[in-house]
Amino acid sequence: MLLLMTYKCKYCSKDFARESTLAGHLCENKRRILDKDLKQNRIAYQSWLTWRRMSIANVKYDKPYEEFIANRYFTGFMKLSKRIIDLNIDDPEDFVKYISMNSVPMNKWSSDVVYEEYIKSKTRKETVARAMERSMITITEWADKTGNHFSEYFEKVNTVDAVQDIRMGRISPWCLFATDQGGKFVDRLEPNQIQALIDYIEPKSWRARVIREKEESTWIQDIFNKANIK
Repeated sequence: MLLLMTYKCKYCSKDFARESTLAGHLCENKRRILDKDLKQNRIAYQSWLTWRRMSIANVKYDKPYEEFIANRYFTGFMKLSKRIIDLNIDDPEDFVKYISMNSVPMNKWSSDVVYEEYIKSKTRKETVARAMERSMITITEWADKTGNHFSEYFEKVNTVDAVQDIRMGRISPWCLFATDQGGKFVDRLEPNQIQALIDYIEPKSWRARVIREKEESTWIQDIFNKANIK
């Protein structure tokens, strides 16, 4: 019996009679391999690795990307990665750790409610120094992008952009409630914009915290004053 030589796809094990046909073949796993360096795939893979370390006991080493593409959770992590990109989350690993530690089901990972709770948790727990560092980075980036001086952020920033910065956790509630400049900025907001921020900044809770942690509040106000922030 004459045995015909075939060419097997190493990704899906399908046989082809011609090498040229194999070369043009594009199964799902091969496509995932070819897309390895795309931003969405890179974030998805790193998120999967973080999730494994957080969720599986005694993980001693990371698995390669080739194992990720065949994992049953691949699609879920690709959706999570798209969400991270769409929201421009500045610390994807921290967000993945949050959903892992809180046992958030995969079908809820892209929920607005989950991200809202993450932002509130992050702003509550982080140090004042970290909150100020992140806020000043955001203000400086705004200045570079708009050509204004960073000190003019609260006076000149488009309120739509600022609301987004606050909702994304890039501007800390400390800046809004512990400084005169932040208070003046809040006065610039439309009622619907304030309503859109309520669940993210928790005014009652933060006002009480600013009063309770007076030393930190004074420190932030001094920074703003010394930087001539308007």
